[in-house]
Amino acid sequence: MSGHVDRLLASFLKYLENNSFEGKPAGLYEAKNYLASLGGKRARPIALMAAAEAANGTIETALPAAWAFEMFHNFTLAHDDIMDRAVMRRGKPALHDQYDEATAILAGDNMMLFVYQRLMNNYPNEVSIPLMKLVTQTGIEICEGQFMDMEFEKLKRVKEDSYLHMIKLKTAVLLGACLKAGGIVAGADEQDLEYLYDLGLNLGIGFQIKDDLMDAFSDNPKLGKVKGGDIMSNKKTILYIKALELANEQQGLELKEWFSKEVANNSEKVQAVLALFRTLKVEENVEAMMNTYYHKAYQDLQKLSFNNQKMEPLQAFVGFLAGREH
Repeated sequence: MSGHVDRLLASFLKYLENNSFEGKPAGLYEAKNYLASLGGKRARPIALMAAAEAANGTIETALPAAWAFEMFHNFTLAHDDIMDRAVMRRGKPALHDQYDEATAILAGDNMMLFVYQRLMNNYPNEVSIPLMKLVTQTGIEICEGQFMDMEFEKLKRVKEDSYLHMIKLKTAVLLGACLKAGGIVAGADEQDLEYLYDLGLNLGIGFQIKDDLMDAFSDNPKLGKVKGGDIMSNKKTILYIKALELANEQQGLELKEWFSKEVANNSEKVQAVLALFRTLKVEENVEAMMNTYYHKAYQDLQKLSFNNQKMEPLQAFVGFLAGREH
């Protein structure tokens, strides 16, 4: 990480430590603290703080919103893991696996309500109301994206534009919302708020494409999940969609066959699908698509009217996220 990103992360982690959940029943709040402690890159609160600094705001002003948007993200993950039947989250047992599904659902719901409470209690109405409207619209879109993702599992073929729209809703809108929220707490004008949001959308789509690539091709243990997990669960990611586009008839039939069944030997399945991906040069094609979105993000960054020196943390964050290896 860069010095700027490290500094913002340290500030957020200190705030997180000083704002743990307390209340009764103890088990509910223990589960919420477990979810909040699972770590990750903390990309969303860092994005919010970096945007606030770029817009001539302060970290202190941005921290309550950064906490709220990170807890909102964690709320979505708790429910997402249940729907995806995931057993691991960031290298540790998923919340519903550590406790149980009912606890995970309630902890997620309760955490979401604390998001609104934190925004209402820490900002005047002219700031808190736009932030709560932003959280609400983002939540609506994430639910739409998650539903699309689940629907894709039932389809024999998913179109590329449909997949990109799904990851925009499921992943990118939250990053866009965090950057825009940073601008809101710092008092940025409407044009810059729009540019910040667009920056988050393009960066977020590139981020998710990178996630798909790493799931299939990365051996980095810091990923915290099993290599080829998307292949094992027959998820129709951009890699699968691009492979079908590039495949001849026989290769297409073989790929569809692997993705139509559960197998006893997942290792064999992953290796066979990866061999097809390599033959079809899927990795190179999808990387080119990812880089197109990162290029758009850098263009959005250049449109912002903020002071160049104040922009350094935001520029560092964009470079950090675009260059991540886990």
